[in-house]
Amino acid sequence: MIYLLLASFLWGTSFIAGKFAYETLDPALVVLFRLIIAGVILFPITLRFIKKNSKSDVDWKKIAFTQPHSYCNLLVCNIRQLQVQPL
Repeated sequence: MIYLLLASFLWGTSFIAGKFAYETLDPALVVLFRLIIAGVILFPITLRFIKKNSKSDVDWKKIAFTQPHSYCNLLVCNIRQLQVQPL
């Protein structure tokens, strides 16, 4: 029950926080902060998963190197597209 209350609290307050953040900061900066927070939260989970599945044939070093760059490239392309297209 406590997890349900916590989830509903976080879900409800995220809209208020998002509205405040988008009014005070640049939207690209808000998206960057969201990606950084998500990365910080998911990094330990990813490390635990890699340690648990380290016997597989997947090259984790290549994946770990390419994934942050793909998020940055996606963000830059989205910002560039917003700047080019007229409203």
